[in-house]
Amino acid sequence: MSRILLYIVLGCAPAWGHAHADWDYSVSAQLAMYDAIEQRCGAVNRATIRKKFADMMWRLTPEERSEMKTARQSAEYRDVLALTREEIARTIAGAGKDGEARVCQDLVQGI
Repeated sequence: MSRILLYIVLGCAPAWGHAHADWDYSVSAQLAMYDAIEQRCGAVNRATIRKKFADMMWRLTPEERSEMKTARQSAEYRDVLALTREEIARTIAGAGKDGEARVCQDLVQGI
């Protein structure tokens, strides 16, 4: 798995929505990134996270939307989810005091 995927999540590359247009990520990878951010940062701004998810759903084709349950059971999903969780935790740990709130706010805005 390329680290560019994680850089997108952490704001070091174009935001996820724009990155999807530039690089073709699978539904599994997109869902894993979203889920990792939602799980860790859901309390920061749940309304924005829900709006971002609705935007992502709008970008998916009907076929991709129908494959979401299967996508969340894939090995790729589990791998990307684990890597994204680790990277988020590492970034929060390195952000210092009030780091979680700042990092989460940036991540939520970037998805």
